[in-house]
Amino acid sequence: MKTLVIHTLCLCFLSPVISNLLQFESMIWRYTGRESIAYYVGYGCWCGPGGSGRPRDETDWCCQQHDCCYGLLERIECHPKREPYSFKIEGKDNITCKGETPCQKLICGCDRKATLCFENAYSTYKMKHRFIINALCAGPTPKCGA
Repeated sequence: MKTLVIHTLCLCFLSPVISNLLQFESMIWRYTGRESIAYYVGYGCWCGPGGSGRPRDETDWCCQQHDCCYGLLERIECHPKREPYSFKIEGKDNITCKGETPCQKLICGCDRKATLCFENAYSTYKMKHRFIINALCAGPTPKCGA
C-alpha cells in the first residue's frame, strides 16, 4: 500500500511530463504481461533515462532504437514524452495506434515498435543487465538507424 501511495504522489506531480510514458508502460504491460518499471527501467545501457555506450543485448537494442525514434520525433517538434495517444491490442502482433494528430500516431508507432521488440527479445533478457550504472557503459554509442 505504501508503494501505491508513493507511485500515486509521483504521478500527480509528474503527469504533465510523462503522460505518454504511462501509455507506453500500459502498452508494454497489456502486450507482454510484464511491468515496464520492473523489467526495463535501468536495464542495460539504454533502458530508462539517458543512454550511452554499446547496447548489452537485444533488449537494450530495443531501448536504444526507441530513444532514436523519440529523438527523430523531437526534431520535427513532436513531444514524445508528453503527448498522449490511444492504442488498441487485438491478438498477438496486432497493436493498432490511434491519435488525433500525426505526432500522436508517430509516438504510438515508436512505442509499438519497442513493445514488439521487447517481446521478441525476451528470450535473451538477462537479470545481470538490470540496474547498470550508465557510467559503466563503454564502447561507441551507435548512431541512430545503424
